[in-house]
Amino acid sequence: MSKISAKGRYTQLMEWLKTFKASPVFKNKDSKDKKFNLQYQKLDEYYFEPSYTNKDEVGYYALGHIVNGSTRKATNPSRLYSITLDGRSYKPKNGWRMSEEDLKSLISQNRIHVPKGKGNLYRKLYKHESKGKPATNLWDDIHSISQGRELRKYPTAKPIKLLERLIQISTNESDWVYDPMCGSGTTAQAANNLNRKCIINDINTDIIDIVKSRFPTCDSNIH
Repeated sequence: MSKISAKGRYTQLMEWLKTFKASPVFKNKDSKDKKFNLQYQKLDEYYFEPSYTNKDEVGYYALGHIVNGSTRKATNPSRLYSITLDGRSYKPKNGWRMSEEDLKSLISQNRIHVPKGKGNLYRKLYKHESKGKPATNLWDDIHSISQGRELRKYPTAKPIKLLERLIQISTNESDWVYDPMCGSGTTAQAANNLNRKCIINDINTDIIDIVKSRFPTCDSNIH
């Protein structure tokens, strides 16, 4: 974060986003009884196509790291094993990112890329299997209502896609969703789109007609 100023002119705050600072959204290990569904974000098209340059009989694939880099070393001794493939032995100095059992399983499925010369082994990430990148705590792939085609029905309305992702993370189909300050009913519409049941209420009675406009016919999933 930097501040740029010019005497007698103006001061402007500049923010620089370091992508690696965004943390993956994973289930908390202490929340075993809580629902969590991993979501994915669309890969940047600028990098997506150039990444899938390798090809085998299955299709085009990118390379996924399975060896720890110089700044990360395996702390579990079981990750410091040696593996032999195509007559060559591989035992990375800083260990592997997966268990020996998992690596052997990928080898048996021909999902390991072997370099022509010296180099590390890589996992084959097929283009046709890509779901995108696991969602981080920075969601920059959902536009605001003002930037998209969605009609703003209420001053504080949020994009339906945003509510859909939030609902998908913590619920399954047929589950209940509750929004105590529903506004224009975006949560209810998102829940209905995802086959969830929803209870909504709001202190502002002016929103009743707005919410009804989202559901021209009575929907039994909305209460």
